[in-house]
Amino acid sequence: MRFLHTSDWHVGKTIGGRSRADEHRAVLAEILAIARDAAVDCMLVTGDVFESAAPGAEAEKVVYDFFRDLGRAAIPAVVIAGNHDHERKLGAVASLLEVVDVHVRHDFVRPEKGGVFMLESRRGEKAAIGAIPFIPEHKIVDACILMEESGTAFDRYAERMAAILAAFAGALEPHPIRLLLAHMHIAGSLAGGGERSIHIGETYAVPAARLPANLHYLALGHLHRPQEVAGSSPTRFAGSPLALDFGERGQEKSVVLVEVMGPRVPARLELIPLRAGRGLRDVRGTLADLAALATEVGDDHLRVVVTAAAAIPGLADEVRKILPNAVQVQLEMSATDDDGDGGSRKRDPPRPEHGLGPVELYSAFHRSRHAREPAPELLALFRELYGATAAEEDA
Repeated sequence: MRFLHTSDWHVGKTIGGRSRADEHRAVLAEILAIARDAAVDCMLVTGDVFESAAPGAEAEKVVYDFFRDLGRAAIPAVVIAGNHDHERKLGAVASLLEVVDVHVRHDFVRPEKGGVFMLESRRGEKAAIGAIPFIPEHKIVDACILMEESGTAFDRYAERMAAILAAFAGALEPHPIRLLLAHMHIAGSLAGGGERSIHIGETYAVPAARLPANLHYLALGHLHRPQEVAGSSPTRFAGSPLALDFGERGQEKSVVLVEVMGPRVPARLELIPLRAGRGLRDVRGTLADLAALATEVGDDHLRVVVTAAAAIPGLADEVRKILPNAVQVQLEMSATDDDGDGGSRKRDPPRPEHGLGPVELYSAFHRSRHAREPAPELLALFRELYGATAAEEDA
């Protein structure tokens, strides 16, 4: 049997306030084409389908159009909720998605109560697929109660998650083909951008040594960098299908083709690169330097650092005239003084002195930021605003 593992789409995520819906449509179309070409028996989606717990209508259309197309291609799917997904919103459409053979596990349930899906291929082969959605810290105790686990061995989150994994692996053991999906963190894995640190702290990370050993494949979601996990069973984070922020620039995005040849034979894994997402690139230099780069950056999203000796009014607009794909623009001051030998040295910005009045302090601040005196009309406006604020405080 063949399976295609993808994860962490984060549909609805923007970059620099710009929609990436077209990129998500393109990369999901690429994933669907790969699934068709490989004649997969099932697609595995390991969480964070959406960027937000309250996705916009455009994001929902992108996702549900993809599932519709997957159904038209007669490719079943198993989908679990991630920490970015709203479990009740996914649950609300779960029964509807079953019409197109997309099976959603949005909340935690025991294996025999719906935590394990049975799948039959076109050739009559049968697979058991366990599904463990993201379990927040405040719900881990409830999950362990459902599994009838108790005692000091399960006092910590990671220990409890390891116990749940073991219980699911035990439930899968009698079946000839055994896969498990989970949205979680594994100790020692590389975050590589994207995920907030609170969600990937080692406190919540299960040691790789505690992962089940009797699975054909353990499909993981949560971390955006595609990577293998050194476990007894073949295990991978599929990673995000496109670079979601500048912490992920340069990463090779992919999906995982999983081929199970027999009940006691380890699965064979193949990484298939994804090319549809736009690249993310850092650009640095003066405005003149940027003009020379305009033909080299293609359609990449750009994070631009402009070096200048003084502030440039309307800098972001000026940069985007040269590089329309600039999504972040920062100024780096590079003021210099003559060093007496015909060269230059970097000049430290002037520091305000104690004992100055409000206007003098503001002038010193302006000099430190912009390396020049504030304009008279700016000082006049400051005096007016400061006077009005002081009058309000006195009243």
